Amino acid sequence: MNPDQNDAFGTNPSTVPVAEVPFTAEPPVPPVSSVPPAPAPAPQSIPPVQYQPASQPGKALAIAGIVLAFFPLQLIGLVLSIIAKKKALKPSSANTMATIGIILNLVFGLLITAGFVLSIVLGTMAGVQVKAKEAEAKASAQSVVTLVADYTGAQHTLPTSSSELQLAAGTKLVALSAQPASPSDVEYAICNSGAMARFGYWSYSTGVVVYSYVSPAGPVDGSSSDTCVAVTS
Repeated sequence: MNPDQNDAFGTNPSTVPVAEVPFTAEPPVPPVSSVPPAPAPAPQSIPPVQYQPASQPGKALAIAGIVLAFFPLQLIGLVLSIIAKKKALKPSSANTMATIGIILNLVFGLLITAGFVLSIVLGTMAGVQVKAKEAEAKASAQSVVTLVADYTGAQHTLPTSSSELQLAAGTKLVALSAQPASPSDVEYAICNSGAMARFGYWSYSTGVVVYSYVSPAGPVDGSSSDTCVAVTS
């Protein structure tokens, strides 16, 4: 368009004042502050689940077997432990206890049996020894009786000392009041001023002295009231 020409509104564009639009700066955008994350919700406490323990077959029998092992009922305890082991699951505490019960009952049972057998053997041996000692004591006393009878038959009087008797080796004349040191120890005493003689030997089975009385004429009855003087070797 020619600057000298008018526009459709009859005005010269070159002569029309242009309104100046003031420039306004955009306001600064404030920085976005970091928003802290929302706190996590507190954990909800969950009640523990109650589990019902599975039943262990044979557990009661295994416990009973272990208890009986400490009493003189090991045979019953052994049977219960074997039954419990057959019923128990493998592996399980019941199976372990059943095994322990079997071992304890076997060990204690063998120990008690061995002790019982040993006591019988020792008792039998002690009885044999007692009988042997008593037989020796009785034989020693009888030998002294025979010597005194032979002396009295020859001398018509009782011997008053051990030197007048030919005692067997090991035989010794003593005054018996307790168990002697040897079964060959014999008591020989002259009673009632030579009217009779008293012989005694220690009875190992009864723990007392067994007496017998002899006079120059033969055996007689005596009593503890008789006055006797022991002849010692």
